[in-house]
Amino acid sequence: MNALLLGILLSSGAADAATAGRAVASSTLVDDEGTRHLPRRAMDGLLSSGWGEGDSGSGADAWLEVDLGKFHTVREVSIWPGNLAEGQKSFKEYARPKTVVVELRGRGEPVTREVVIEDRMHRLDIPIEGDARKVRIHVKDSYEGLVFSDLFIAEVGVNFNDSRDAIERLIEWVRSTSADRAHEGHESKIRAAFDKIKGAEFGDPETLAYLMDQAGDGPDYIRRKALQLVDAGYLAAAIRPDVDAVDALRKLKDPNAIPA
Repeated sequence: MNALLLGILLSSGAADAATAGRAVASSTLVDDEGTRHLPRRAMDGLLSSGWGEGDSGSGADAWLEVDLGKFHTVREVSIWPGNLAEGQKSFKEYARPKTVVVELRGRGEPVTREVVIEDRMHRLDIPIEGDARKVRIHVKDSYEGLVFSDLFIAEVGVNFNDSRDAIERLIEWVRSTSADRAHEGHESKIRAAFDKIKGAEFGDPETLAYLMDQAGDGPDYIRRKALQLVDAGYLAAAIRPDVDAVDALRKLKDPNAIPA
């Protein structure tokens, strides 16, 4: 998705749009290519993007705060640690949080819980209860990256395992004729991409990247609708991998697609 469009949708929207929320952090990484790994990338529902801290060291004392945009009854905070853009490769290359303090900020005293994160690619669900508008992740120490010292958190969400009500409007839309038409168009694009790669003598890296993007972070049309209908904090629960793209990648048997 276009980064500018994503930013606009996360900060504002139409009258029927979901509560977008925002995010801030102790620092922001700007990499050698000029890409800003902004805090809001850790609340966009996409695991290929994430927040990168930009201070020296490996992220000790760094923090990320997600503003949900309104108060929620939080029962669980989920963290996807590390840089997942290239799968296991980028996960190991960059620093990942090890010991974190999760803090719910709302009315009255904050509710906190300290946890140690296992050093592997996974989603960690942390039981913690409170009425909160903001979720802060404070990193006490980290696992060092093999190549880069910058620390990454791919995504933060709330109530992931109890999100049905929060994503109900999107589920209803997925059952609509409008969604059926969008899915038919998406299937056509996936088939065309598959045929283009199969027909190329040496493959097609750009088209393969498109299939990997859809497989890992879900269909474009679902992402767009989720931003309109799903509140901040629940996008990761709403946006699921695309089975059509996953099937196409399996049939291609290209090892370059493994990170997706």
